[in-house]
Amino acid sequence: MAKITDECYANISASKIAGLADILLEVQNQFSIERAEDQRVRFQADRQSASRPEAREDARLLAAIAEGDTHALAALYGRRGGVLYSLLIRVLANQMEAQEAMQDAFVQIWRRAHEYDSERSSPMAWMVMIARGWP
Repeated sequence: MAKITDECYANISASKIAGLADILLEVQNQFSIERAEDQRVRFQADRQSASRPEAREDARLLAAIAEGDTHALAALYGRRGGVLYSLLIRVLANQMEAQEAMQDAFVQIWRRAHEYDSERSSPMAWMVMIARGWP
């Protein structure tokens, strides 16, 4: 799979990013995101976690997102939005800020999906780092 360069991203128009925000709002309306207060996310330290079916599917969706597939973004949002939102609501302790941060996180996932490296982390760990504002 070819790496997408920064030049490619410079060509993405502002209308495409605005359209992405509309897609995220539409997906938010389709999926009811519930707080996962009693759930704990545990990241496995072993490399086998990336070989689990859910991690493989998330990695496949990230690869599709890197190629510009908005349906893959919607699917990833549906699969992992609840956990990320739960994390953000706990960190920020404000529902409005958590919603804004959630949207920002998925915009960054859209923009940076080409940077995901399965050798360095699981897809979920990578998404959590983005949601928490990791550079």
